[in-house]
Amino acid sequence: MSRLLSTCCAFPEAGSVKTFTVNISQGGSFVHATRRSLKGEAVWLRFMEMPDQEPVKAVVCWNIEWGGCRSIPGIGVMFDSLSEQQAVWINKFALL
Repeated sequence: MSRLLSTCCAFPEAGSVKTFTVNISQGGSFVHATRRSLKGEAVWLRFMEMPDQEPVKAVVCWNIEWGGCRSIPGIGVMFDSLSEQQAVWINKFALL
């Protein structure tokens, strides 16, 4: 699934990157990223397939740096708040 990842809820062009989700659940997601993020840092995701284009705030729980291991680089995030509609949509994809 395609995403926009930003460190700002306004998604400025300079601070936003196109990315993808490797896995997703109601609790959080692993998002491909090459920029280093710190544990506890707030980030915002915009799910391009979601009818509700409101940003989802998340908190970085861990990160895998580029070249750090034989895995996709990225960040594990925990959703900070989801609307009821966003939770239903995410749950639908988490079950696939």
